[in-house]
Amino acid sequence: MVDLQEADSGEENFPCRDLPSAGVRRRLIATLADMVIFVGLSAALCLPLIRAMPDLPMDGTAIDAMSSLAEDTSWLSHVAGIGGLWVALWWCYFLVGWGLMGCTPGKWLLGLRVVDHQGRCPIGASRAAMRLLAYMASSVTLIGGHLMAVLRGDRLALHDVLAGTRVVRWKRKAQRSLGSKDSRVKESKR
Repeated sequence: MVDLQEADSGEENFPCRDLPSAGVRRRLIATLADMVIFVGLSAALCLPLIRAMPDLPMDGTAIDAMSSLAEDTSWLSHVAGIGGLWVALWWCYFLVGWGLMGCTPGKWLLGLRVVDHQGRCPIGASRAAMRLLAYMASSVTLIGGHLMAVLRGDRLALHDVLAGTRVVRWKRKAQRSLGSKDSRVKESKR
């Protein structure tokens, strides 16, 4: 993991502060990549549970089958296990990605990072949890929260505004920026 904070205090501490916000298209592609990766992980982890589920009763009507499933505690426990595993995986994927690594795998593939309002990356688990809750609010508003990034000049979506974060382009620009700041810090220490 890349430590983006310098040891000294002051404006130079947060090199991500000056990086440009990521474009909407790049963010969308990163989100789609994350969804493909997440569905793959979900399938890989949940497939054993799904295969272990008791067979569905198919005799009679669909309503009869559903009512018999509602009474079958082993089937309900499998469904609850799969649902619980999926929710835990969802939270871990984004909390670890945003909070501890600075990006999810989809954002990493596209050279993006999530930074806080001061330009720090990674943003930490608590801010990542806040961002994930706000992300769900962005999605519940029929994607209206995500569309804010298209309408705003600073390209912040609702979850970015609520969590105090933004998504920046990292790869080439940050490496150049960090390289020049590292050399200035080394020269100032001499």
